[in-house]
Amino acid sequence: MPTEGTGRPLSPTFETVDEKGYRYVQITPEWQAACYALPCFAALWWPGYGTTVIEDKINGRPVIIQLWKGWCQQFLGLKDWPGGVGGEVGVYGKLPGRRIAETIPDLPGPYVAQIREKVAGLGDAELWWPIPDLVTEISLEFINPYSGEAVVKTDPEETYWQAKWIDLPSYHKYVDAQPGTWPFNKEVPSLAWDYHLKYTINGRTFPVWTDHK
Repeated sequence: MPTEGTGRPLSPTFETVDEKGYRYVQITPEWQAACYALPCFAALWWPGYGTTVIEDKINGRPVIIQLWKGWCQQFLGLKDWPGGVGGEVGVYGKLPGRRIAETIPDLPGPYVAQIREKVAGLGDAELWWPIPDLVTEISLEFINPYSGEAVVKTDPEETYWQAKWIDLPSYHKYVDAQPGTWPFNKEVPSLAWDYHLKYTINGRTFPVWTDHK
């Protein structure tokens, strides 16, 4: 996918395959860097892919921790776009007065336009941004509450935004392999956002997020 204004490719994701043949999707460092130019906000969610916002302190600094989990639909149905079944952990700060740049050459125009539309009218208190000089090491686990198994898991990574999903075909194979029968006693949540999200930041384990609110 060419980036707007440069003509050079910027791959949003990379994939891995485990010993069971399940395919996983993660965001690339280049995509993380490009998204530094965009804010996050509490309304950035949709049915099936929930979010929650936590105010805390890291290294003595006030931060906003935003979590997502469930089924993240891939933008425009593109296979190399972020998405699948899993979760995200982002660490941000409130930076009064900061606004989205007029041009962002490394991100697709339709994607940026959607963000601009969603943040229109939001003030400083409702927007949060990556903090350039805050170092955070983040890991996450997307856990089946019936078995306690981590369906999706990451190693700790120095980043402001950790995300990983299992793709839909692999997720369906995972579900089919679990005990029970739909709709009676299948040992997986019926909705992907009812999985649990466990995460650590700088070695600190935070409370597991169990609902989808």
